[in-house]
Amino acid sequence: MKKLSILITFLVLVTCVIVNAGKSIPLDFNERESYIIALYKGDRVYFEFDNDVHSVILDDIKDNRIELDIFLYQDTKFNKHPPQYAFLDIYRTLKIDTNKDLTYDFEIKMDSFDEKKAILTFTKTNEKKEGFFTEIDYDTNKNNGYDWKTVGIPLIVIVALVIVLLVFLNNYLRKRKGIYY
Repeated sequence: MKKLSILITFLVLVTCVIVNAGKSIPLDFNERESYIIALYKGDRVYFEFDNDVHSVILDDIKDNRIELDIFLYQDTKFNKHPPQYAFLDIYRTLKIDTNKDLTYDFEIKMDSFDEKKAILTFTKTNEKKEGFFTEIDYDTNKNNGYDWKTVGIPLIVIVALVIVLLVFLNNYLRKRKGIYY
């Protein structure tokens, strides 16, 4: 009896498949304009727009950024849109033009992240875009953690003071070189 229970337990353990799949989180932009969501690796966010379903999957979390897999127009009959792969950090905003009408339809911004999860803000927008017909663009006009005026100007002043100090020190040492006691 003991051997039979061990055998049954072993068979149950062997045949059990543990799947560590991510969650699927639906967004309804008719209800709200913006969502703040914590995504773990493998989680999927999907929403309906322009009579079709679009998905964003958190594929990987790197040291200083995350990788997103973006699937536009998943329910089309022929599904002609290959997935878009995008990297996102806290300094950039990802802007998406799903229907290529030169108007950004959605933007994704990362608020924070760690090795397990990323906190993303998904926002429906209606912002006109300039330039090419690309589906996914980065907005790099955000402040990258510092302002060039607060870092660059003091750095230039310090370098100028060091140069002036070296010139005066060099002149002083040349004058003292000719004096003997």
